[in-house]
Amino acid sequence: MRRADELRSDKPLEWSTGTGNQVWQMFALSQTGQLDELKRLVATYPELAECQFAYRTPLYFAVRENHVEVVRFLLAAGANPVGLMINDSLLQISQDRGYREMEQVLSRWIHGADVPPDAGETLAQAIREHDLEKLTQLLEKHPGWISARDDGSNEPIHWATMTRQPQCIDLLLERGANIEAQRLDGAKPLQLFHGDYHFRGWSRVSRDWPHTPEAILQHLLSRGAYLDMCTACMVGNVDRVRELLAEDPIAANRISDCRTYYPGSGSPLYNAAQGGHLEIVKLLLANGADPNLPEPGIAPRGRALYS
Repeated sequence: MRRADELRSDKPLEWSTGTGNQVWQMFALSQTGQLDELKRLVATYPELAECQFAYRTPLYFAVRENHVEVVRFLLAAGANPVGLMINDSLLQISQDRGYREMEQVLSRWIHGADVPPDAGETLAQAIREHDLEKLTQLLEKHPGWISARDDGSNEPIHWATMTRQPQCIDLLLERGANIEAQRLDGAKPLQLFHGDYHFRGWSRVSRDWPHTPEAILQHLLSRGAYLDMCTACMVGNVDRVRELLAEDPIAANRISDCRTYYPGSGSPLYNAAQGGHLEIVKLLLANGADPNLPEPGIAPRGRALYS
């Protein structure tokens, strides 16, 4: 693995957050553990806490070099410890290298402090196996696990959605699951009805499965899930878009709290264009939507046109 200073390039990273030099500086400071300098840089450019190049982030370098206090700072500044990664996760890196304190910091941030670290994965496995009997037994024995998060910060309600199991969704909600639960990337169950980067619903769910993504979306809505602007634009619900614009005129330019590379994240205009919903595109533009609205980390000049 080359060091961050060896990765430096004079070519600007125009697609990324901040300038190229700032991104490389973030990498170098995180790798060498220069916390005070890092704090000054992030104070000026807060978005740099989440900058990335080729799936590498400041948090990655800080974890790899075992700079615990730098990791604590970056997490508090908004860095996501379970974002897009190649090869090992940050938690796995800390485990493989024997960084016990680092592992504890990451695990508490990802899983929470009130449940065993493996509780979320145990529940997730039962859900992926469609074993509702096993899931019920686990929750009866451990009712406090209802919001336990796995290594990707998914709660059981996220997995029930991604695997398209309305009966499982209902079981979890009856036992106290939060239908608006957010993962560390901001994704709520409703925003995962197609799956996500790591669990792609169209290839991971059996083709003869009786419940379509759209059916799961409607089921969540029937159980009280909030239909946000970006998801409404993505699925072509023009009435909901009009309703949200009437409530909040600047909603046309509000980036989603869901920070993934899938539709449902990003800007309303991107989602409407991605879904091919021309009426909504025109409606958003008429209400001041910026076709070049910057999306930090992926499209600094907007991505509606490209979608």
